[in-house]
Amino acid sequence: GTNRVAAAGAWLGGIVPYGYRKTGEKATARLAVSEEPIPGLDLSEADVIRMIYRMAVVERRSCYQISAKLNELRVPCAYRRDDRLVLRGKRKQRTAGLWRPGRVRNLIVSTTYKGVHEYGKRTRTKGRQTISRPVPAIVDAKTWEKAQANLKAHFLFGVRNSRNHYLLRGLMKCACCDLTYIGVAN
Repeated sequence: GTNRVAAAGAWLGGIVPYGYRKTGEKATARLAVSEEPIPGLDLSEADVIRMIYRMAVVERRSCYQISAKLNELRVPCAYRRDDRLVLRGKRKQRTAGLWRPGRVRNLIVSTTYKGVHEYGKRTRTKGRQTISRPVPAIVDAKTWEKAQANLKAHFLFGVRNSRNHYLLRGLMKCACCDLTYIGVAN
């Protein structure tokens, strides 16, 4: 029954993605783009999502830089939205309410923002299929793809945990298997 209702496009509960709000109840519940201004700012949550994608695609910023900019602008993250008080789980009342690079990355890789929400992708049940359903898009598919390419570029050339810095790191690929050459220190 839940798969049928999810395939019809209903929102079945859970954490509403940042930039969206839930409209309706039960089988008529749907996600809608949240264009309401955030108290104390001239931006809505959807505008914040568009700004994140603009910084990633046009300005080619990393997740660290984007999260620092959002914290500098004092944009509230989802933990602070509606003065949420959660009694159990990871999202407790004592969270810092700051933007973190991992959270920005999760927003960028989410297909929900290009208009495709996947129901059932977090399940632990083996063999359960995910249900893709349309939702209102905040960014277009082309922008979403460019943001993914920016993430990949920052991953390839990021500092990460590399102790040694190699001049041609990530630039040379094997002609046979297309794997990237890596340096090894003895």
